[in-house]
Amino acid sequence: MDQQDLKKALKQAQDMQEGLLKVQEELSHKVLEASSYDGIVDVTMSAQGDFRSLKINYNLLAIKYPSLAEACPVIEKAAVSAIKRATEMATDLTKAKLKLISEGMGLAE
Repeated sequence: MDQQDLKKALKQAQDMQEGLLKVQEELSHKVLEASSYDGIVDVTMSAQGDFRSLKINYNLLAIKYPSLAEACPVIEKAAVSAIKRATEMATDLTKAKLKLISEGMGLAE
């Protein structure tokens, strides 16, 4: 590897590092919202996976499940569902941002 190739490789590495830091910053401020399949639970989180809130739609829950004993398992499943959806959204967004960086660097397949 000659001097010119080494400089080019170092510049690419520096550009990639700067791109990764920028994406990390963007993802920390990007707020994602996801609901459970039945709409009973809503989750808000950052694209980096920091949970901000979990809200339960009590009115919808009360209509469908009149007793607490019936509602608790539904709330638990709905919370897991909403968290999974939000996590998938965050993962997809992160992959898309990283793909843009790698394409910009000429590293995409």
